Amino acid sequence: MPEFELADYSILEKIGEGSFSEVFRVKHKRTGFYYAAKKLTKLYFDPAEALQDSEIRVMKLLDYHPNVLSFVDILHDQATGSLSLIMELMDMSMYDYIKNRKRCLSEKRVKRYLYQMVCGLHHLHRNGIFHRDIKPENVLIKIPRKLKENELVQLADFGSICSTSQQPPYSAYISTRWYRSPECLLTSGYYGPKMDIWAVGCCFYEMLTLNPLFPGENELDQLYLIHEIVGSPSAFDVGQFPQSAGSWDRRSNGSSSVTTVSGAGAGGKQKLSLEMLKHKNLERVWGMADSPGKARLVQQIHTTSSRLCS
Repeated sequence: MPEFELADYSILEKIGEGSFSEVFRVKHKRTGFYYAAKKLTKLYFDPAEALQDSEIRVMKLLDYHPNVLSFVDILHDQATGSLSLIMELMDMSMYDYIKNRKRCLSEKRVKRYLYQMVCGLHHLHRNGIFHRDIKPENVLIKIPRKLKENELVQLADFGSICSTSQQPPYSAYISTRWYRSPECLLTSGYYGPKMDIWAVGCCFYEMLTLNPLFPGENELDQLYLIHEIVGSPSAFDVGQFPQSAGSWDRRSNGSSSVTTVSGAGAGGKQKLSLEMLKHKNLERVWGMADSPGKARLVQQIHTTSSRLCS
């Protein structure tokens, strides 16, 4: 058992941990409801500083959305500096859900998952927040308990969020390497919300094939894998990256190796993924700047994914 206590909650078991937190399954003593308690590693002895934690800022900024993990309570022990966030309890991460599967998910199911991820991401973007670390480990899923119910998918882990009101350069080293967009790799912090779209495209491919699309061993290998599958950007596109590393092989004509992205079947189903994986972030399939409203965004993704995954 953990060597700490939570007011009003019984700690049942540890269900996960990361570099900056541990997650426990807890039970509310009065209501009997089960929740997840995320205990942050960082200590906050000043309550005002605790309120500036990125995940608490997200909680204050966002209204409830079914595809974004919601928080129900904040527990701060000023004496010990411990800060714990009480959240909705989900069953597992998307990573855990697909890692040991022998057969690929059905395309209809992947469509539902993608649709919910996009809805959650749009909720963040339209409220002036981009995630910066979307990956299967940070996408949570709840398995239905009744027939004819669908899985619930939620975006989680807001420790790396950034406000769109801030001006670049942002932190140069951010997001998990395999899901990092070219502008994150090739510039010193000149990126924006569309880096999230690139990451969703990578997750989309991974849900279809059960394999990561760009499993680079280091940043140079990551660029090489993107080059092999998506093609190199043109010299003009590379020039649009502020403070570009300039190390990309410019001999390529920038064409995409669509046939390489072939694990899930015929080419049509890869089209949507590749539309999310454009070198020029302004050409990626949707985003905060070029989406006039949620209805049009959701309809665009839903219609496209319905057509490609039918």
